[in-house]
Amino acid sequence: MTSFPAFAKDSGRSFYTLFLGSLFATPLFLAACWAPARFSEKELEIPLPKNFVSDVAKNQTSPLWEGQRWWESISSTELNKLIEEGLKGSHSLKAAARRIEAARAQAEASGASLYPQVSAGLSANRSKQIFVGFPIPGRSGPLSSRSNSYGLSLNLSWELDLWGKVSASTRSAVLQAKRSEELYQGAALSLSGQIAKAWFALLGATEQEALAKRTLETDQQILSFIQNRYRSGKNRFVDVQLAREREKNSETTLARSKRLVAVTARQLEYLLGKPPKGVLPKTRKLPPLPPAPPAGMPASLLDRRPDLRAARLELLSRKELHKASKASLYPSLSLTTSGGTRSNQFKDLIDGDFSVWSLAGNLLQPIFMGGSLRAQVRANDALARASLQDFADLVLRALLEVEQSLSNEQHLRREYEAGSSWVAAAKASEFTTRDRYRNGRATILETLNAKKALYQAQSALVTVRRNLLQNRVDLCLAMGGRLEGTKVSKR
Repeated sequence: MTSFPAFAKDSGRSFYTLFLGSLFATPLFLAACWAPARFSEKELEIPLPKNFVSDVAKNQTSPLWEGQRWWESISSTELNKLIEEGLKGSHSLKAAARRIEAARAQAEASGASLYPQVSAGLSANRSKQIFVGFPIPGRSGPLSSRSNSYGLSLNLSWELDLWGKVSASTRSAVLQAKRSEELYQGAALSLSGQIAKAWFALLGATEQEALAKRTLETDQQILSFIQNRYRSGKNRFVDVQLAREREKNSETTLARSKRLVAVTARQLEYLLGKPPKGVLPKTRKLPPLPPAPPAGMPASLLDRRPDLRAARLELLSRKELHKASKASLYPSLSLTTSGGTRSNQFKDLIDGDFSVWSLAGNLLQPIFMGGSLRAQVRANDALARASLQDFADLVLRALLEVEQSLSNEQHLRREYEAGSSWVAAAKASEFTTRDRYRNGRATILETLNAKKALYQAQSALVTVRRNLLQNRVDLCLAMGGRLEGTKVSKR
């Protein structure tokens, strides 16, 4: 059994007592320093409105996401499946999850500096020494000797965190780890919004492609009708040219619609973590419009935004680094001790009679460092103030995004109402013209033109519906839509 002697005797005993006292007193001191980093409320005082200005539905007061994830307010089973699939299969989210692990490990490594560092050592040394000037009769060379030395030691070193430098750095690392978690939530929220908007774009493009096909067929029928009338002398050649121009325009529109369908289908597959093959979804029409946002939504909903929470954690982390840099201006106290055995025989390493020990304390006060320490204090202070301004700017930008989305919702709903009236009028006109044609009171050209006008009105309404749905996504993301209850990939 290995035996180690007492660390000190006589004069060394008082130093040993100081060491043990510091060992037990310092954690209590650090616990007192571990209070949450706070900053003046006046620093962050930004005039926030109690409610958002642009209220769409004045008579609706129910919460926007009452006990549900934000995309469930759109009421589409396929959209729910797509977003859950994307959050599970996204490689970018998996990479963000690994960065969370790295940030947590860095915080843990930073916190290790608060505790004593203990290491064990085993050494072996063999040396040869030449004694010059001591010739031996009958020996051709100088006198030499060989020796062995073996050592076994247990070493302990500890820098006492008297001024909170290490604890402040540790708190900064912990805040950065929490910030990486918020950034992860923000990335997941952004991905869910991108998937929804890509899906709406794909469905809108699919509907536009179907309408473009009908419009092209109608223009081809109109062209054929006018050509026949031109041959019989009832139309001018310019009428044929205009009809052919409209037909080619419809053909171009159809080609553009097909291209958009292919592009958006592959974009959606990429967001889902799949190879982009351009496979179309089962649903071919946009979902029904969700209810208008409720009136009187509080501005405090912005507290749910992960990017705002991440910016606040970045600010707190910068303030902790500023504290650490200020603490580096003060003296640092380090304690080191080692105990073990040393002998020229390996077997004696477990013999207590060959024990050795050392105990030392080191008090270091920076005097002249070329101004680097104070420059670092100023730099960290400037970075903390910059983080404060970044946070304030992000809050204002969040307010802008919400107000713009609410305002867009207002105008788009009016546009949708007008477009719906346009479609209803075009349907009535097409029905009347078709009925008159059957009774011999209208020409086939009038009927075809009425049908084409209906397709144009329906195409415009599809565009407005898609814009409304995509704007609702922007509104949900701007207000920090809920992700609770969703399995997000962290593997």
